[in-house]
Amino acid sequence: MNVFTPGFFLITAAVAAVYYLVPAVRRWYVLLAADLLFCVLWLRDPAEGALLHGLVPVLLVLVCAAVSWAGGLLLEAAADRGTGGGMRGGLLLLFSLVCAAPVLADRIGGLVYTDLLHRGTLGIIRAAGSMYFTLRMISYMADVRAGMIRAQRNPLRYLAYALFFPTFLQGPLLRYWELAGGLYEGNAFDRRKVTAGLQLILWGLFLKLVISDRAAIVVDTVYGHTESFMGVYFLLAGLLFVLQVYTGLLGAACMAAGTAELFGFRFRTGFRQPVRAVSVKDYWERFNGTVTAWISDYVVRPMERRRSGRQDGDGLVTWGARVLAATMIGSFWYTGGLKALFLGFLFAFYMIMGELTADARAAAADAIRLPAGSFAEKMLARANTLLWVTIAWILYRAPSLGAGFGMLLSILRDRNPWILFGDELLQLGIGWKDWNILLAACLLLLIVESEQPRHCIRDRILAQHAVVRWGLYAAGLLTVFLFGVYGGAI
Repeated sequence: MNVFTPGFFLITAAVAAVYYLVPAVRRWYVLLAADLLFCVLWLRDPAEGALLHGLVPVLLVLVCAAVSWAGGLLLEAAADRGTGGGMRGGLLLLFSLVCAAPVLADRIGGLVYTDLLHRGTLGIIRAAGSMYFTLRMISYMADVRAGMIRAQRNPLRYLAYALFFPTFLQGPLLRYWELAGGLYEGNAFDRRKVTAGLQLILWGLFLKLVISDRAAIVVDTVYGHTESFMGVYFLLAGLLFVLQVYTGLLGAACMAAGTAELFGFRFRTGFRQPVRAVSVKDYWERFNGTVTAWISDYVVRPMERRRSGRQDGDGLVTWGARVLAATMIGSFWYTGGLKALFLGFLFAFYMIMGELTADARAAAADAIRLPAGSFAEKMLARANTLLWVTIAWILYRAPSLGAGFGMLLSILRDRNPWILFGDELLQLGIGWKDWNILLAACLLLLIVESEQPRHCIRDRILAQHAVVRWGLYAAGLLTVFLFGVYGGAI
């Protein structure tokens, strides 16, 4: 679903204007109306002729929201009556399975229906099977059960939380306690927050349109005609796919967080520079961190016998089972089918092997006199992590797992590095101008990400003179307008 369209931003601007005109305690009504409007616009299946049939995905989402709202009330009532933790845990599991039914039908049912039976896709279920609002509902019920929050009595207020439109489909994944205060009490107009939100939206557009969609052209060309390429072509396409996925998801998260900031909400995007990861585990935690945190809080920690990580009494099998559960949920978060199953096993294998070989790798570093924590050691670890992650994404993006393994074999067997320095790159769907734009944009991304941990770039821009600020905004808009890719990329 293409969420961030010009129509989305126009409607959002109108909603923001109305939001600040009504009294603060009534502002959540404006957001609820926008939630329902965008829910219908995004989820309705236009291929269905009958209006009611096309609205089935919307009705499924509303049913799941009703179940989670009622589940929260029942779990709180059970806790107030002193019902045992086992019974409340069973109720939580039951309500969670009901809320997750569309996702399970899309991801797991699709594995059987599409990949094994080759019967097409479950279109209506797929439209309703977004993980963001599903896991938002589950985390709400889990927090009520744990006594962290009180259940929301008003079903409309709860619906405003469950369907909060800026993060409805693209994240970041929010908890009830992060959103409820400003949502129900209303946020006052803050010019700096609104301006900072517009900055974040502009940066998200740059990442998506200038980098991600331009890299997608090359990726689609190579993966769509694997028989015409070999060797370094596949390696280059794999690296660009890593870039495409990262900038696409980060761009969407930035636009979602920026849109929320227009209404006074300030959230983290969840991405913490995964390119700087020194291990696959570190990459997993840095990539879409709000999702990783959700899996850790609601899946891994309940499975743990000790909070201190794997210990001798915990056992490798038990620890590995927790890792596998986390990677499986993370993989099915983004896709379904056999590829998600394989990707989950592969990342679990990476992490388990990383744990088992930690002592051997430390001994090898000592043998070659590579000091722990040195610049060289970090760069080597980052390159190693990027290698294994790229292998995983190549297999994920390939037309099939067999084709993916064939591409990896070709990278090892067919040595043609000269294609990086000649006109062979022009066979990949973009010309020299686009290659230069892509390189320059990636350089800007690296500079921003290297500076961001030390200084909040948005705050630094806001501190500049108005002429400088508006000059930067105009330059950013012009850059996206002139160098963005429109209409031809995914």
